[in-house]
Amino acid sequence: KIVNKIGYHWNSASETPNDTISHANGVNHKLSLTAALKTLKWFNISPRLHFYESWIYGYKLPSIDADGNFVNENYQSYNDTFKRRLTYDMSIGINTKLYGIIPINIFSINSIRHIITPSLSYSYRPDFSDASFFGSENNYFAKDAEGELYDYFKDGLVPSTPSSKRESYSIKVNNDFYGKIQNTDSTFNKVHLLNWSTLVSFNPTYDQFKWSYISSSFKTNFQNKINFDVTTKHDLYDTDNGVRDTTISK
Repeated sequence: KIVNKIGYHWNSASETPNDTISHANGVNHKLSLTAALKTLKWFNISPRLHFYESWIYGYKLPSIDADGNFVNENYQSYNDTFKRRLTYDMSIGINTKLYGIIPINIFSINSIRHIITPSLSYSYRPDFSDASFFGSENNYFAKDAEGELYDYFKDGLVPSTPSSKRESYSIKVNNDFYGKIQNTDSTFNKVHLLNWSTLVSFNPTYDQFKWSYISSSFKTNFQNKINFDVTTKHDLYDTDNGVRDTTISK
């Protein structure tokens, strides 16, 4: 799938903007690659790769003082040249299904079928403020004497350049319960009784609170007569007067 977005904004009557602060332009391209693979007969693997390419036709250059540092909100000049940027993120997921039968005989329910769908996913996006990737210079940022970064793309009609690494692991367990209902004529119907889903994620790039809340949901709509929808959230960390503490609760 390829998506292109183009936008221009000019606040000047001439082709060359006089007020560079109010000038913005940009072109966005998105390419997504996905696949559905099956391995060992039981596991489904779903890799995804997203590329984002942005073009700008001119960008502002920050002013630098005598010490070689940026002067905030002060621009030295406007570089009326083309600049492109390529970023990406990726993810991969794996899941399987487990089946079980619960023998039971309550009212008209003859048995309950339990389907468990555990899944594990991983997502990653690098820090594009690094000077190079795969041995090639990206030149997306300017850096002053103190190491402060200036994003050439931040004032255009394209998103700012990601300047921090993002990495996360997610675990989800989905439970579906189906009832085998016996009718008065001795025939059977399969009815969805309950869905119970639990999700938790871990982000190693966070300075604190690397674990997310454990969120669970319970839903049922039994023969359009009983509607039940409850969402719960559990915190792995202790709280002190309502404020999360970095200590994991026991």
